[in-house]
Amino acid sequence: SNKNTNQVFFPHSTGQKELSIKHKGQGSPWVTIQSKAAIPLKSPLFAGYRLEKTIVAIERKKPDVWSKGDIIRIKLKIQADSPKTWVVISDPIPSGSSILGSIPGKDSVLFSEENRKGGWLAYEEKSFETYRAYYQYLSEGESTIEYTLRLNQEGLFILPSTRIEALYFPEMFGELPNQKFIVGE
Repeated sequence: SNKNTNQVFFPHSTGQKELSIKHKGQGSPWVTIQSKAAIPLKSPLFAGYRLEKTIVAIERKKPDVWSKGDIIRIKLKIQADSPKTWVVISDPIPSGSSILGSIPGKDSVLFSEENRKGGWLAYEEKSFETYRAYYQYLSEGESTIEYTLRLNQEGLFILPSTRIEALYFPEMFGELPNQKFIVGE
């Protein structure tokens, strides 16, 4: 088969513009139009997935503020419009924090299998900047995943958005802006 792929890049303008595409010849062309911009997300953006994030204190020094050494539980509730294979959810964490459960036998009480519901979890990535969960299959409807975090560093943290995306269907995603996260002494 003859597959021609053409990409056109053009700068965005401030006013409204019209895009016109004409097909000449036989066959049924497929056109994908995508626009990308590095702008901060101010409200949730849902296209096939809805996200809800809850933070609960497990151990907290002061009742009104987060402090260095506090342990928190992050619960991510996902609402999927349809079942998909290979879905990833990325949740950024404050710099210097530790995702618990990464040392076998040490943190396993705080992070257990029963806290992952709604899909076939293939892999978890527990980095110093983001918690990522890769699902081999994520079912339609509601799913949840939870992880535990120790706050190790003081500061004001401006975190990027929490995002879920179907890897082979990138038009299916959900994005949730994160609030400023302050950790005191």
